[in-house]
Amino acid sequence: MCPVLLGPMLPRRDCNKAEYDVWCWTMLILFCLWRHPCELKGLEETWTNVFKCTEFDKDAM
Repeated sequence: MCPVLLGPMLPRRDCNKAEYDVWCWTMLILFCLWRHPCELKGLEETWTNVFKCTEFDKDAM
């Protein structure tokens, strides 16, 4: 399965807080293994907090 990100362009890392949350969401979708969105983040978590706590495989980045 390959995720499809809809929109005019990928978000930038150097942006405001709301856009940074979307950037974190995008990086998690692209570089973490998952089958269902609930595997990436709990209901009470933010995408930014999950991203900061995630260790990415150096080869993937």
